Amino acid sequence: MLIGRPLRGAAVAACAVAVLTGCQDDPQAQPDPPRPVSAGDEYVALGDSYTAAPGTGPVDVEDGCVRSVNNYPHLVATELGLELNDVSCGGARTDALYASQRTPAGVDRPPQLHALSEATDLVTLRIGANDFNLYGNLVQRCVEAAQGGQPAPCTEEDAIGGTSALDGIIEEMVGRLDRAIAEVRERAPDARILVVGYPQFVPPIATCEQLPIAAGDYPFARRVNDGLIAMLEQAAERADAEYLDVAEATLGHDMCSPEAWIAGAVPARPGATAFHPYPEEQRAVADLVVEHLADPSG
Repeated sequence: MLIGRPLRGAAVAACAVAVLTGCQDDPQAQPDPPRPVSAGDEYVALGDSYTAAPGTGPVDVEDGCVRSVNNYPHLVATELGLELNDVSCGGARTDALYASQRTPAGVDRPPQLHALSEATDLVTLRIGANDFNLYGNLVQRCVEAAQGGQPAPCTEEDAIGGTSALDGIIEEMVGRLDRAIAEVRERAPDARILVVGYPQFVPPIATCEQLPIAAGDYPFARRVNDGLIAMLEQAAERADAEYLDVAEATLGHDMCSPEAWIAGAVPARPGATAFHPYPEEQRAVADLVVEHLADPSG
């Protein structure tokens, strides 16, 4: 008994230290689950045209961002009864989060992060494809280069110097997204942050007229698509933010698919925007967001 008393005191002292330090060294400690999203919560949507989704419904014409009122943030907000502030904007790069953006219509928009506050409860983020003109080069420059008759002009250009420029760009993009998520967390410290991945827009095997690049550039196009998806997932993981995979749900609905959820060079439907989502992609993303918010464990 006399031997046991000091041990008991030491154990109590250790427990007290653990409480004071938050039990950070306890391997059994589990992180708190994300708090539920409830009706009336403040929701801010950040992103580029794959969030703004022009051509998927009536467009908010006030700020030149060609933002659809039927994009996935609006669908999520309607279903869950959230107070939405959607500041996504066509053409946005990650620097549009911190600095003003001149929209395609010539309107200057304030930094998207200005929409955040300590009262923000939910933030979704899908951005990065416009940095380094990643997506634009694929669907514009590579399409134009294909007219020259070379078998793989974009692939050859990417490999100049013996290394892939794309690999370095994707690595740089993860760092930019790291900063973006950190800034979101600082401005909205109590918000759930959900990073939403890009869809599968390039077919895994086939080629087609809707993506009229050189046949030899299709592997490069798939690397661009996979890189855009990976950079968001990696950044979310590094920042301990929530991540929503969209690639699996959109597999088989790429530009070349007979059931395409992404428009190609010549959209099959009136009002759709070339190389941008059809309403089905936005509806699928909205459903995934709602499902994830209810059960983030997946």
